[in-house]
Amino acid sequence: MPGVGTATASKLLARKRPRLCPATDKVVIRAAGLPGLTWEVLRCLLQDPQARDSLEALRPPDAAGAGLLRLLDVAIWITHSPSREAQRARLAGRGRAA
Repeated sequence: MPGVGTATASKLLARKRPRLCPATDKVVIRAAGLPGLTWEVLRCLLQDPQARDSLEALRPPDAAGAGLLRLLDVAIWITHSPSREAQRARLAGRGRAA
């Protein structure tokens, strides 16, 4: 679709089918480390019981209804994004862990 980039399209799909489609943007693609295979990398992570347990441990109480795919997307974004919002989230997470 003209004028719709990869990030916008994937975010629309993720909004429509949050348990099926990851929201992939430059941050997630870079973090996955294999451009063009991002969905496969995320799928492999979600199939790993240890990775799933680690994601569940990150789940905040107010995100009980969020799927693991969404938790993974948020965890990747907070960890790898250079944005101010991600930096604030990292600092807030450190404050809770202390």
